[in-house]
Amino acid sequence: PVQFVTGHTHYRGRKQLDAYAWTVEFGRYMDTVGFLSFPTAGSVLRAKDADENRTTNRFETRFVDANVEALEEALGGGTGSLDTEHGKELTDFIAATRRKMGLTEEIGACAPRDYYVGSSLDDPNSLWRLYRDEVAPKIFFKREDTEDAKSVMLLSKYSWRYDMLSTSPLVVDDVWAVAPFNDTVTKMGTFEGSAILRLNASLN
Repeated sequence: PVQFVTGHTHYRGRKQLDAYAWTVEFGRYMDTVGFLSFPTAGSVLRAKDADENRTTNRFETRFVDANVEALEEALGGGTGSLDTEHGKELTDFIAATRRKMGLTEEIGACAPRDYYVGSSLDDPNSLWRLYRDEVAPKIFFKREDTEDAKSVMLLSKYSWRYDMLSTSPLVVDDVWAVAPFNDTVTKMGTFEGSAILRLNASLN
């Protein structure tokens, strides 16, 4: 039996490759605590001798959200069951550091709606659409578009990490969570539309 533990694609899930192999990936940015078990060579041979269903039902995977409540539930404990003295001290230290860095400073009221990284540009709840329609034209573009000249900005498809939710007032930390990269914006000049389309295809 072969169990692949893969990564880098920011995917939470598993897939059966054949009767003796599975691949599994446990999310992104430490958002998942994963558990897996798989059969030994001896158990596979015994199952084969017994004419069982090979190893398909012997690969087990569990995905747990990486937060205290989910971990307590997974371990069968109650609220506060994972608290320790050192853990509380670390929590207090992190909170104090966030305040010192200004990450808890409010910068505005709640977002008018939830904005999602995975939503298409046609969706009013798209984070990409919000950036295209509200941020880029007001911050980076200094002139109005005309029929013959349009302003274009090329961004990496990995520019955003998290959704922006409307459940609480926006703080500095929310902005860093959504867009943590200190990217440099460079003005390149004027190009034909066909050149921009070719560049976009080669980048993404």
